[in-house]
Amino acid sequence: MEMKTIPTRVCDCYIISTEKYEDHRGFLQELYNEDWRDLSNEKIPSDVHVKWNHMVASKSTYGVIRGIHWAPYNKLVSCVAGKLFDVIVDLRPHSDTYLEWVGIWLSEDDTRKIFVPAGCGHGFFADDDNTVMVYLKDQTYKPGVEKDWHYESFGIEWPKADYILSEKDKKAPRYKK
Repeated sequence: MEMKTIPTRVCDCYIISTEKYEDHRGFLQELYNEDWRDLSNEKIPSDVHVKWNHMVASKSTYGVIRGIHWAPYNKLVSCVAGKLFDVIVDLRPHSDTYLEWVGIWLSEDDTRKIFVPAGCGHGFFADDDNTVMVYLKDQTYKPGVEKDWHYESFGIEWPKADYILSEKDKKAPRYKK
């Protein structure tokens, strides 16, 4: 299956576009293929591809915002049901795009995935009931390592809605440079 990497305005963050094969039975789409490391023109570090070891899924109802969550590991994000507005914030102080953000719409009908580099913040808005996000991580969860920042900290232009947030996300501190 063909794969393309498309840069975003956040340094080292890429949209990964793949093919989807559909017929009267449904469709087939690769969410991840180890051979992509040979196709990404070294935009995504090759050691990342061989270290994916943890897959996570979250299901959200319309209006949910999750994040902004920071972690020291890479993620590969897909939407497999519903529709979401995915946001990546560059929180790497030595990056050329420090504190810039990018928002990308993903849906079950979309074949794109997002590569979120380690050290960037990540969050999303669920624009549909039963929205399911699936992502691969190159490390497992370690309590006390991840950080949460209030979703309003970065000037993100979130879709308009009555937002639903977890208590943890409501109480997350505002990011200070």
